[in-house]
Amino acid sequence: MRAQILPVFLLLTLSLQAQLPSLGGSQKTWAVIAGISDYKSDEITDLQFADRDAQAFYDFLTSPAGGKVPPEQISLFLNEQATNANISTALYFLASKVGEGDRVYIYFSGHGDVEINNMFGFLLPWDSPPRVYITGAIDLSFLQRIITTLSVQNKAQVFMVADACHAGNLAGTAGGGTQITAENLKKQYATEVKLLACGPEELSQEGKQWGGGRGAFSFHLIDGLMGLADSNGDFDVNLFEIRRYLEDKVPAETAPNSQYPLVLFDRNASIALVDPQMLAHLKEEKAGMAPTFSTVATRGLEEEYLGKSDSLGQELYRAFQLALSERRLLEPEGGSAYDYYQQLAKRPDFAPMEASTRRNLAVALQDDAQVAVNSYLDTDPREMARRWKEGKQAYDHIPVYLEKSIELMGNDFYMTPSLRSKQYYFEGMLLRMDGEKTRSEDLLREALQKVEAAMALEPQGAHLYNEKGLIEGALENSEQEMEAYKKAHELAPAWAMPLFNLATLSMFDGDLGQAKNWIDNAIALKPSFAAAYNLLGAIYQKTEKPSDAEKAFLKSIELDSTLSWAYTNLAGLYIVQKDYLKAERYASKAVEIADDDPNAFYTLGNINMKTGHYPRAIELYEQVIQLQPDHPYAHFSLGLALENTGDIPRAIAAEKKNLEVNPDYPNPAFSVAALYASQNDPENALIWLKIALEKGYSNKDQILKAEEFASLRETEAFIQLMDSYFPK
Repeated sequence: MRAQILPVFLLLTLSLQAQLPSLGGSQKTWAVIAGISDYKSDEITDLQFADRDAQAFYDFLTSPAGGKVPPEQISLFLNEQATNANISTALYFLASKVGEGDRVYIYFSGHGDVEINNMFGFLLPWDSPPRVYITGAIDLSFLQRIITTLSVQNKAQVFMVADACHAGNLAGTAGGGTQITAENLKKQYATEVKLLACGPEELSQEGKQWGGGRGAFSFHLIDGLMGLADSNGDFDVNLFEIRRYLEDKVPAETAPNSQYPLVLFDRNASIALVDPQMLAHLKEEKAGMAPTFSTVATRGLEEEYLGKSDSLGQELYRAFQLALSERRLLEPEGGSAYDYYQQLAKRPDFAPMEASTRRNLAVALQDDAQVAVNSYLDTDPREMARRWKEGKQAYDHIPVYLEKSIELMGNDFYMTPSLRSKQYYFEGMLLRMDGEKTRSEDLLREALQKVEAAMALEPQGAHLYNEKGLIEGALENSEQEMEAYKKAHELAPAWAMPLFNLATLSMFDGDLGQAKNWIDNAIALKPSFAAAYNLLGAIYQKTEKPSDAEKAFLKSIELDSTLSWAYTNLAGLYIVQKDYLKAERYASKAVEIADDDPNAFYTLGNINMKTGHYPRAIELYEQVIQLQPDHPYAHFSLGLALENTGDIPRAIAAEKKNLEVNPDYPNPAFSVAALYASQNDPENALIWLKIALEKGYSNKDQILKAEEFASLRETEAFIQLMDSYFPK
């Protein structure tokens, strides 16, 4: 995200001659609002969100929280409409409209500067000249006369909100124009109450993290007026409350740049009445929002620094910006953005740029983590593909990046707990992936510790509970797994992923009805969730609804043609239906899409077994084993294929290998027994038949009918073995 750092002087002025009681029935509210981001002159640096701040103030006044001011009583000028003539005329005619006890708001958001020759202060309208302001800008002394007339002669309540910014190579820059403008504002408004966004030596920021693109101060000002500043809950926001709210919010969110709002005349007067319904809605919106941390563009300061710095400083800064844009953040050594920043930070002439540059680097370092978490919470198919297909390598760098971001911003930074939580989350996720791959309980328990540490820092993180569920599942703690997914769903009821995981767990637990309910809810929340339809198809298949299963698998493929699971499952469905032509088509597509998916190769191998293509089946099963040496059934199936080609020694070896990787699966032991029997080795045949029975092989009819055991059935040892496991 991009933001612009601007010397901003945003003040709220309240005439001392009026308190703020509720307006009577005959009293009205008037407003003149102007906001300019796109200036007519190319010599005046454009802003980013000044017009949006003005629009937001208009929206506030016309809302119930702002008093439902009729639009015909507000003059709104944005960008090219905010000419000197339009604004000055609207201000001038206020005196003829405003009655005693009426309320008046004058809002200006744009550039502010001083005339270099006389040090008079000006607000710059859209068509302002770039240097000689006296010929076409709004003189602050004129503005003061308007306010005095309205408050003294008309006896109105007057509010002035001036978001007057100075940036770029304007006339006042070299002479301290921003500081002088602030002093000018103070002197001319010395008899009124003022709230300033920052001190004269500080910088105020705007960026996308505030309302999608707003000024930090104005964003929190309106939030505060709408009721978030109402600390005592009396539905009345006073100056003391708004000051405390702004001081809590703005400095923390604009760090490491220094921006502290100032109250220059402290009165505990009421400033806004709170609409309970709008406040409740605002709080609901805020509750679902994760903290964000955006970059700060230093356009005006960049130009000033590059104009003053020597060639080495210019070269280093441009190298930093290039490395940042190319995502060379920590590597290669000597050529990363971090390396260039360290060199720049040592230069005395870089001091004005240091904080914002450090922030930009810190944001870039945590951006991958933020995008990954946000995309996951949105069940974005691209993020799901990264997690399921790329796996560990997609996230290896994130914990290191987050650690460095925290180092740059410091432990006292307001977002450090959130960043540290994300660091622990990704460390836990990577450990879980390793633990699942290596079947290491130690790694899984270490992963659980990391995620629980993340939860301690961010207790409302639904993604953390979802990850805890995945770890508990890998540890085969199904009860804790279920609880974790349910907690994730409770914290984020609009997130489909916990429901998907609950459905998966319920299906494997045999509770197909509950699994169907969970997955139906997941699809209702995220109709584009391809994997959810794939799971729905698997549930239909288990409930013997092949037609519905086929439709669900095809829908999954329609939504995501790269999801190999759906092709594999659809092929499996056609195998059951003995439609091997369709089965092979979809299994081959799965292999084409995901040449690293062992289950796709396994399914295609099974089709070749069913159709008698044993050499091809052997190749495919061997590919499965290469991709996943501990596949629970591949060695067994390989043994069957080898048996059909007459390679008995290799078949026996393959079946025995399957018992090593899946000791609880008894069929390979039975197959080994049959193979030994077929080779006239009754001793080993009986040994392995007993092993199969010990492991739970229970198909008595198969044992009694198998041709391989014909010569053994009359032996005393065979009869005793059968009687011991199948008593009459």
